Amino acid sequence: MKILLLGMSHRTAPVEVRERYAVEDHSAALQKLVALEEIDEGVLISTCNRVEIIVITRQPDAALLSLFRFFHKELSGDSPIPGGGELDDHVYEYRDREA
Repeated sequence: MKILLLGMSHRTAPVEVRERYAVEDHSAALQKLVALEEIDEGVLISTCNRVEIIVITRQPDAALLSLFRFFHKELSGDSPIPGGGELDDHVYEYRDREA
């Protein structure tokens, strides 16, 4: 089992970007997150200063791709653009102990 964290904070993204990814309905978003095949467990944190998704997975590479898609599609409403776009400029990724 591996731990992954994908997020953005006031240190990595301006307020306009953070607002775009802010979560209003934590319950619905979390249900969609843990329904992903690659995710075994998950936590979603959304405050005025940060948005972070922390997951436990057995498939870290597939899960990371799913987290980027989740950020794009579920949090911002954009089409998923894995590996590109505005999101990459503002997020951080940590694994295992660093997470």
